Formats: sequence, structure tokens, C-alpha cells
Amino acid sequence: MDDFSGYHQICIAEEDKSKPSFATEWGSYAYNVMPFGLKNSPAVFSRVVVVAFRDYIHKFVELYLDDWTVYSMLKDHAMKLRLMLDKCWQMQLSCNINKCIFCTAFGVLLGRIVCKEGLLVDPAKVSVIVNLPAPEIVSTLRSTLGHTRYYCRFIRGYVELTTPMEDLLRKGVRSIRARKPLNKKAPVPFLPAMPALIV
Repeated sequence: MDDFSGYHQICIAEEDKSKPSFATEWGSYAYNVMPFGLKNSPAVFSRVVVVAFRDYIHKFVELYLDDWTVYSMLKDHAMKLRLMLDKCWQMQLSCNINKCIFCTAFGVLLGRIVCKEGLLVDPAKVSVIVNLPAPEIVSTLRSTLGHTRYYCRFIRGYVELTTPMEDLLRKGVRSIRARKPLNKKAPVPFLPAMPALIV
């Protein structure tokens, strides 16, 4: 499930509306709802969502900002989905129907594939990493390591593979052209099979 313009569903208290206000040549404006871009917007939104769904979290609901997953066995799924939707209605939280996927045994969540086999890597994301150009300067090495670090739990021996590259970052090396390239064929093991869940 995907929350619809999440931050905009949080009203700003009347006494706080002047804080995120702004002025233009046409006048001063104040937000009635929480805008995107404020430093504490993610924390405030997360707190609202956690309070709203606190009875369901880690039982049959997982949350990550505005991405929510309802999971259960097939026989219980309609009831648990109904509880979640009723709570959304009660808390006046809208979902983006165009981005929601209901009653599926397979889905992409936070760049990973969730299915009955467990948590798998998304081949599209792996393709991006494999097709990255070989890093030649420290900034591109840092970027490459950032891309691969997200999937480090799936790459056997990740720390051993990347330690020499991490050392280059610590030593202040400017050029890394003569160094050994990243092994693009690192094994990608999958997690053990799990009972069939509906996500």
C-alpha cells in the first residue's frame, strides 16, 4: 500500500502555521498542511503512522514511511486487510490506489522482491550495479560502494570484496585506475524458503 501525498495529510496546528510560511512578490503564504522539504517532516509523518497502526505493527503490518505492507496467510488476509483499511479511514489517511497492490504473493518493496521464497534481490537493481562503469576516481568509487552496500547482505564475502576499495577511501587516494576492478559476478544467495504469505 502506498500513502497518497503522505505529508500533505498532516494538518499544521494553527499556532505553528507561521513557522513554515514564505513570502513572494504577491504576498505571504502559510501552509495548512505539512509540506515536503521540512527537516522534521519524515519524523512527524512516521510518528503519526506508527501511532495509527501500533496495534498491527510486526503482527501483520510493516511500515516504511509511506510504504505499508499487510502480510498474512491467505485465509486471514481479507480480514487483516480490512482492519488496515478501516484504520486508514478512521485516521483519515488516504492511499494512492494507482500505486497499491492487493492480494499478491509477489511484490517489490524498497528495492527488494518479497515472495514466498523469502527476500530476493531485484534483477533490475542488480543490472544497474553490474553496468556501472569501473570507478576511476574516489568519488565514483564512493558512489559504486554506495550502490553495492544496499545489497551487501546478499553478496557472499562482501566485506572481503570491498575492504581494499574502502581502504582507498581512507588513504586519500585521488586516482584508482590501476587498481583491480570490482568483481561483478559475486554470488547472490537467497534467503531460506518461508511459508507462503500473501503481501
